[in-house]
Formats: sequence, C-alpha cells, structure tokens
Amino acid sequence: MPEFFSDYPNSIAHIDRGRVQSIFEHSAGVEELARMFGAKAGVENLCGLIASCHDLGKYSEQFKHRILTETKTIPVQPGYDGSEIVDHSTAGAQFINQVVG
Repeated sequence: MPEFFSDYPNSIAHIDRGRVQSIFEHSAGVEELARMFGAKAGVENLCGLIASCHDLGKYSEQFKHRILTETKTIPVQPGYDGSEIVDHSTAGAQFINQVVG
C-alpha cells in the first residue's frame, strides 16, 4: 500500500459507532487478505494491487460529504434526502486501466 495515502486529509472509509476507519487502514487490511488468497493461485501481487486500489474513489470530496452526512457527523443540508449516489467503486479500476492500459 503506498504510504502517501496514509495521511491524506479526506481519508475516511467508514464510520461505525463513532469509530473512524481511514481508507489507508481499510485498504491495507483488504490488500493483506487479497494477497493471502491470491498466493494460492500465484497471483498475490496482482490481487494486492487490485485490493489497494479498490476504494480510491473514497478520496473524493463527494464521498467524504456523503459519509459525513449519512453518519450525522456534519449537519444535513436542507433538501438532502440521503439518496446521493457517489461512484467510489470504479475509480480504482479506471486508475489501473490508465496505468496498465
């Protein structure tokens, strides 16, 4: 997992019962599991890369706003109905596609 992600200011992956899990912490755990499963097929590096990138979209301001609003960490704006859709799941795939081509 690239270390430069660890201190990114918008790095909230989950908030559960007041506990904030950073994207770095979440993705590092997912990467570890993916490498373990991938090792059985000899593709641990590929699995690790994919796992590291799986939530890159959570670094967006839109995702940060959504998670903070849904957990009532910030006040809900008038007119917000909780149905905001933020595409955080395809950013990693798009990034890998750009790099690998």
